[in-house]
Amino acid sequence: MKNTPFWFCFLCTFVLVGFHACKTEPLTIEIPGAPIPIEGEGETPEYVSIIESDLCAEGVISFEREVLPILVAGCAYSGCHNAASHEDGIVLEDYQGIRSEVEAGDPNDSEIYETITENPNDDDFMPPSPAYPLTSEQITIVRQWIQQGANNTTCRVPCNSENTSFAADIFPLIQDNCLGCHQPTNALGGINLEDYAHIKTFVANGQLMGSIKHTPGYFVMPPTGEKMTDCQIAQVQNWIIEGALDN
Repeated sequence: MKNTPFWFCFLCTFVLVGFHACKTEPLTIEIPGAPIPIEGEGETPEYVSIIESDLCAEGVISFEREVLPILVAGCAYSGCHNAASHEDGIVLEDYQGIRSEVEAGDPNDSEIYETITENPNDDDFMPPSPAYPLTSEQITIVRQWIQQGANNTTCRVPCNSENTSFAADIFPLIQDNCLGCHQPTNALGGINLEDYAHIKTFVANGQLMGSIKHTPGYFVMPPTGEKMTDCQIAQVQNWIIEGALDN
């Protein structure tokens, strides 16, 4: 990612017109994959309303939208299980690589599940110390996906871009999609997204939006796997427009 003079101008513009932007009539899009515009020089980001459709059936875990981001961020980074490093010959960047380490229907006989639930002092524990371990919520998602048959499910998870709480909406997105590569002990590119204060720095210089939108000239996040959905990107964009609050 990079810092450009444009984003300093953007911030000044945002301070002056932010409250007005929040009160304008939002553009409503209800089609999955509807594009969110990339702002040009001097333009102000637009508040976008997207309600996700093509949702998973109740209780079904989406491999593409839930499991893959967690394992890419937590395990498939440089020096571990990305394609370039392939530690122990294991690559966890896509369904095929992950599925080869899973026994469908049986988490306790699945190598991935065993390594993320072992004693943190064990040599096989993943992610290895000093990286953050997966959260209990993330581990539950992986376990349920395996129990359901470890299928390559591509359905979408509920998302309403008008939900812009940092604690409930924004930080979980960053935690699942970015934090594995951008925490204090593994701050790739010098970027630490461990908490609100650090994230706000990369909001202020434009790097966060440039990266999750895959804007040319920025390093993309996540670097492998699937790009965040348009609804998820809109959540982050709208949160920024509304003041990037610690709410």
